[in-house]
Amino acid sequence: MSKMVRRLLIGVVALVVVLGLIAVAGFFWVTSGLGVSKKDPNADGRKEAVYLVMFRDTRAGGNADLLNSSAAMNADVGRTDAMVLARVLEDQSIDLVSIPRDTLVDIPACERSDGSQSEPQHTKINAAYALGAAADNSEEASEAGMRCAERAVTWLSGFSLGGSVVLDSRGVEDVVNQLGGVELCATPEQAAAIPGVPEGCHMADGETAFRFSQARKGVDDGSDLARIERQQQLLKAVVSQVKELSVPQDVPKLLSMAHDLSGHMLASEGVVTFANAQRMLTTMKRGKVNARTIPVNLSSDGNNVVVSESAKAYWKAFSEGTPLPAS
Repeated sequence: MSKMVRRLLIGVVALVVVLGLIAVAGFFWVTSGLGVSKKDPNADGRKEAVYLVMFRDTRAGGNADLLNSSAAMNADVGRTDAMVLARVLEDQSIDLVSIPRDTLVDIPACERSDGSQSEPQHTKINAAYALGAAADNSEEASEAGMRCAERAVTWLSGFSLGGSVVLDSRGVEDVVNQLGGVELCATPEQAAAIPGVPEGCHMADGETAFRFSQARKGVDDGSDLARIERQQQLLKAVVSQVKELSVPQDVPKLLSMAHDLSGHMLASEGVVTFANAQRMLTTMKRGKVNARTIPVNLSSDGNNVVVSESAKAYWKAFSEGTPLPAS
């Protein structure tokens, strides 16, 4: 068992299931021994590394049905429909800060896997992954796409990331089902707009949870900010379930989840360390989970958003390893 425990992951509790599921997904994936990193991003003694957790909306690889798409679109590498900055302040908090997908930013040139480069662009931040991944297989998460997204976030925030994780929609569904479902609460308006989602509080299976967190058009005010609120509700529901899991009692469940997720997740080198796993697990038990959204303002085009001046307090907290500003 000690060998298995040494292969735990950071449990970057995050993302949409996007938030929370990635932590779970990553934790179980590494527990199985499917991916272990030898690099520790905290080797310099800094315990507050910030990780980027992403969900990509590719239609390839069996994800089309979950995304309400009639075509598989096998050439579609996907964009990042959710991006979350995740950090563990040991014994204090797990901080998850969403960056809205419609945030207009400067995306620098990024090197692709075939040696070509993307052109610098001023566009929505969710395009960064796709710009870097353009030369890659659409069914598998792209390291080049992941690096391009990291570069975009670094340019925006001014600090370096400790690593990143990418999950696709099928992985989200599998993890929720393996957890036995999660409790979600829908308003009458949300229930009427999202197929299969009942009004009130109910246990939701993987497909229902995914649709609840993903739906946008015709739901609430139709904005990405409203969708992020549902993603964060899902995060808290997942964390509640994860708190009840333990090693070694739940090892069979962890291994099963790891097997199912192996084809739906990519973690950069340096994300997986025993120290990170310890910090995440103990903090989840003893501390609190903060789910926030970077402050934004409506852009001049009236359709997208730009990061507001008050976001600097978040960048400062992440850079210095201090608590997030008061909400």
